[in-house]
Amino acid sequence: MFDWKILGATFAALIVVSTLFVGGFGIKDFFSQIFEKISEWLGSSPFSGFQHTKSTHVHFTLYPENFVFSPDSPINITLSTMKINNFKGKINTHFKNNTLLFSEDQTDLKIETEIQNFVAPEVSLKELVFKGKFIVTSTGSNITAENETMSVYDFLGVVSLQNKSIVFSGNVTKIKGRGWEII
Repeated sequence: MFDWKILGATFAALIVVSTLFVGGFGIKDFFSQIFEKISEWLGSSPFSGFQHTKSTHVHFTLYPENFVFSPDSPINITLSTMKINNFKGKINTHFKNNTLLFSEDQTDLKIETEIQNFVAPEVSLKELVFKGKFIVTSTGSNITAENETMSVYDFLGVVSLQNKSIVFSGNVTKIKGRGWEII
């Protein structure tokens, strides 16, 4: 015999569980705040669906003689004379020699060209350390330094090369130098 009480209890439990995850009564907001606090304490969230990393929008310009960086994931690069899609490797700028070198990971492919302006959207860098002349701007901050070191963490944004400088514009979880930090 089918018991209607079991069916009713199952239906009520389904409604309660769905309001927790869909947020029908604001309960999801309550739990997401708890998960956010736990995430801050642990450094990262064990609850992948509720993971939240605070990031700050920054704009920084580097003025190196030579500079090498490797994006964490494949990128598209638009140069004045060509376009490179799904590039995964090192980008090496030699302002002194007026050369730009792209070295593909996992192959011997290298593309060398004269320095020219380029734009690479959606660049991801876990960590970037730079020593030299740079300018950093963010909401409420404007930092200019020469012969200093800065560290950038979890950059995601646009990288462009222009007028003997490399410009990064995007979000970071932290950027710091001697005596200052932007979080």
